[in-house]
Amino acid sequence: MRNKLFYSALFLLFFMPFALAGDITVFEATVYGSVVSVEVPDIIYLGNISSGFVGEEKRVDIVNTGTTDIIITPILIGDHDPIFEKLYFSKRLSGVDYSFRQVGNFSLNMSKPSRLGGTNNDYFYTRMDLSDYTGSVPSGVSTLRANVKFVATSG
Repeated sequence: MRNKLFYSALFLLFFMPFALAGDITVFEATVYGSVVSVEVPDIIYLGNISSGFVGEEKRVDIVNTGTTDIIITPILIGDHDPIFEKLYFSKRLSGVDYSFRQVGNFSLNMSKPSRLGGTNNDYFYTRMDLSDYTGSVPSGVSTLRANVKFVATSG
C-alpha cells in the first residue's frame, strides 16, 4: 500500500504539471475593421476632341484593395476648364449597363475582394461629349487637364 501511495504521489508530481500546463492555448488574431481602399489609373488620355463631337470611349480599370463592398463616384476637383463638365461615364458599352452619366452623377458598385489581402478588379468607360457644348474652346490645339477624384465609400 505504501508503494502504491508513493508511486501515485510520484505520478502526480511529475506528470500532472505537464498535463496542466498543456491544457490552455492562447488564440490570437489581427482583426481589420472596414477598410475602403482603391487603386485607379494615374492618367487617362481622352484622345482628340473638338466642339460638336463625341470622343472615343476609354476603359478605366479600378481595383478594390479594401475589405468591404464599395461605391465609387468620380468627381471633378480643383480648378478645371469647364469643358471637363462634359465628361461622361458608363459601366459598360452595351446591354442594360450602357448608360453614360455626367461626371458626379455616375457611381459603380464593387464587391469586396474574396479574401483578405486580395483584390477585386472592375472597369467602366469614360468619354468626352462635346456634341452640344456651347462654352469657349481654346483656339488652335491645346492639351487640357483636370483632376478627377474617385470617391470610394463603403457600400
